[in-house]
Amino acid sequence: MKLALSALAAACALAATSSAHAYVLKKTPSGGIVHWNAVEATLLVDPSVDQAERRARDAIQKAADAWNAQDAQAPRIRVARADAPRDPGFDKVNAIFYRPTFAPAGTAIAVTVVSYEQAGGTILDADIVLTGRYTYSASDEVERDHYDLVHVVGHEQGHWLGLGDENQLPGVLMFSATKSGQTLLRAPSDDDLAGVSAIYEGRTPSAPAAATPGCSTARTASGGLASALFGLGLVLAVRRRRGAWLAVSMLGLVTLAPGASAQAATVEGEDDIQGSVRTAALDAVVLGRTATWEGGLLRSEVRVRPSSCADASHSPTHECDRELHFQMWGGEKDGIVQQVGEASVPEPGLPVRLARGAWGLRLAR
Repeated sequence: MKLALSALAAACALAATSSAHAYVLKKTPSGGIVHWNAVEATLLVDPSVDQAERRARDAIQKAADAWNAQDAQAPRIRVARADAPRDPGFDKVNAIFYRPTFAPAGTAIAVTVVSYEQAGGTILDADIVLTGRYTYSASDEVERDHYDLVHVVGHEQGHWLGLGDENQLPGVLMFSATKSGQTLLRAPSDDDLAGVSAIYEGRTPSAPAAATPGCSTARTASGGLASALFGLGLVLAVRRRRGAWLAVSMLGLVTLAPGASAQAATVEGEDDIQGSVRTAALDAVVLGRTATWEGGLLRSEVRVRPSSCADASHSPTHECDRELHFQMWGGEKDGIVQQVGEASVPEPGLPVRLARGAWGLRLAR
């Protein structure tokens, strides 16, 4: 199976560190570091993972052992069997799941949903979801069209610890894309370990994070959103305060985590700009956003106003001055920030870009 470097896995709200390293850390909206405040955190294995691969539990433990074997001052990952099936989402129970379909994951192999305190960045809940779009293997010799489950889980456990996707070094565990049929990356690299050390050095953690259910009984959304952004022909790209729009081509890799273009969305007002964005990108500015809970998942409605049509050959018309609404998974509510994959809901005042049929656009750092 030939794979593609999807334009879906760049980090919107992640900040790169010094030039000496390529690792990326998850950051709060105010710039703080997302982290566990515990010496050990428990990852419960939901019964559903047996559907991914019959040896999935062994692969999950092997990936955790690789992180635990390193002297990086990161919390120890304790793997335990869940006593009953659950659903992904904020319930203060950290778990790993398999879902044949999981709308927030888009086209990604897997996704990590991290919920943390808005004020200090302390992780309150972190779930990993393996998706059924691909075929996994826990064998030491992975078939050509299968994906190494140890590598996939190890990568997601890096997100679980607070690391973001890295897009410069293909030889590190946290690189944002992977290939089928190989078992080359099953343990964190020096760069990955430098990243977790940057998160946890100097912190004074509390007791191990509890594995028992918290106060809520969250469930995933029953209906989800109508369709994906790329399914509508609309792709969201976010330009941070520094950096240009990024474009990539399909190259033979597949992403491990989704960006905003993989987020499921409903776009209101698309007909108003249909002619404007059929062949061009549309620049816009975020006016506001509102998050609501759907079970244990946050869904945000984002309001933007187009600022100009990006195609230089296109003469802006009144269609470029219409307000648009779209929805993304994740957001901020009740003092909690939830990040689904590597896409953060863009903040008010941030420039964004909408494009039709633009697989070449992705979230830009």
